[in-house]
Amino acid sequence: MKEKKRDGILAPTIIVALIVLVDIVTVAAVVFMLTTASPGFPVGILLVVAASILVSSVLAIYVLRARIKEIRSGWKDDLGKY
Repeated sequence: MKEKKRDGILAPTIIVALIVLVDIVTVAAVVFMLTTASPGFPVGILLVVAASILVSSVLAIYVLRARIKEIRSGWKDDLGKY
């Protein structure tokens, strides 16, 4: 039974890890491009763009934690609630 729970946790964890990785790479690319391509670009806009992208990573991790809690409690089908 433990293997089944691990299987249900593995896929969402991998997906969220990929989302976070893509977000971090995107922030790094945006910062690099804006600082090298146009050195006079306003820092405030750069910070807003970076923060908004990183907020999506934080939300993805929050949703992952909730999903893991559901799986461990035995609730496999989250669509059954609707």
